Amino acid sequence: MSEINILSVDFDWIMEPSINIYNNQIDELKAIDQLLEENTGITIKADNKKFYTLFTLISIICNEIDDPNHIIIADNHQEIVNAINTQWNIQDKYTLYNIDHHHDCGYGAQTLKDIETQKIQCGNWVHWIKNINKYIWINNKNSEVNLASEILNAIPNYQMSYDINLIRNVKFDYFFMCLSPGWTPKEFWPLFDTLSFTIKEIIIPKLLVSQEELTDANAIYRA
Repeated sequence: MSEINILSVDFDWIMEPSINIYNNQIDELKAIDQLLEENTGITIKADNKKFYTLFTLISIICNEIDDPNHIIIADNHQEIVNAINTQWNIQDKYTLYNIDHHHDCGYGAQTLKDIETQKIQCGNWVHWIKNINKYIWINNKNSEVNLASEILNAIPNYQMSYDINLIRNVKFDYFFMCLSPGWTPKEFWPLFDTLSFTIKEIIIPKLLVSQEELTDANAIYRA
């Protein structure tokens, strides 16, 4: 059996032009929009080309996923832990492709004990998913890429790249996408909503119809 492939997408990836202006000023107590209200002189931009590329590739990928239940859209990235470990309950080894401005392998952590102290959150969820065999992080050229050696060594077959085209010829079995509202300003949420609507209202219903047709065909064959 071929190895399972999971695609994870954090929408803050499109914020490359401006995310570092506010990235290190955000914490659990201060989200991006509060920060912008307090600093009216900050200009925030997204990368429209990245969005259109993402929209196109995700539309193609989701259309090729066999089971519509293998598609999840969420607010925050740590929700992928429950998706992989419980909802999908993936027992076999898999490769995880993560399109994200952040590596989410544990910011500020020097040891795995530090990760345990942090508990599950959007910045360390990679260490909490089970059965991962390879982690491929597709990041931005201004992403923070440094990781403590103990943290890095704990991630199986860690790779990183700026090239989103790595996913073009991969057959994905599962898809997860999140908004990350703390790092994606509200003015760009409609872009996320557009992509979410396309997946939920156009692609998934089509997958459900295809699944029903396959079930009917199997029933006729068995008869």
